[in-house]
Amino acid sequence: MPHEAELQLHPLEWFHYIFKKDMLPLRLLQQTLLRPKGQGFCMKKLLLPLLVFAFSALAFAGSQTTFTINFEQYPEYTQITNQYAGQYATFTNALQLVAPYYDYFDYPPHSGNGVITNDPNDPIQVNFAPTIPNLLGGVDKVTGWYTDPNGVTVSAYNSKGGLITTFNGAPVIGSNLEFSLINPGGGIAYITISDNGGNPDNETVDDITYEYVPEPNGLLVMCSGLLGAVGLVRLKARFTK
Repeated sequence: MPHEAELQLHPLEWFHYIFKKDMLPLRLLQQTLLRPKGQGFCMKKLLLPLLVFAFSALAFAGSQTTFTINFEQYPEYTQITNQYAGQYATFTNALQLVAPYYDYFDYPPHSGNGVITNDPNDPIQVNFAPTIPNLLGGVDKVTGWYTDPNGVTVSAYNSKGGLITTFNGAPVIGSNLEFSLINPGGGIAYITISDNGGNPDNETVDDITYEYVPEPNGLLVMCSGLLGAVGLVRLKARFTK
């Protein structure tokens, strides 16, 4: 049960208190809302921090979380699978190469010394976790750099295996070209990076960057719950008078 001093907090301080405590005791809410005027604060005062919270949730919806994998962490000929699971990405048919232990003149890294190649089979597949902590939703953009004398086809798919979009990359040797896949609102579950000749060990890929878009629904639901709790308390007070 909160102390009397805690019930006298300013609305914004009270709002901060309940979230800092990671709790929302209905009894505290009821007692605070039903206090006589002049001894606490009324519902109108509580609406201010709730509205601030709602607009904060909408503002959060405009932010993104970006990851870049530069393939500098592992020695040559390491099969890359789940080593980057901490960055919410796993790989299939991806072999680590490190300059100068491969033909880096024709297949140069975009940065550093490390790249991956499509080995043992074609294509390379990159799988993204559907959701990550902090209420973030799916991937909406993937970019990277490739070298392939045949050119590449990079395709994005949703979680059901449906094709979302495709990038057709021109042939390049001795330098890099960038690929880019965009699906506004998220929904990219995985991508494939294929050599246009279907040949394993014939392309290199570097500096894959992907963006997770936030899913604000959790925040909005929380705010709606607070408003609902306020309404229930007021309704109960009206019927018990």
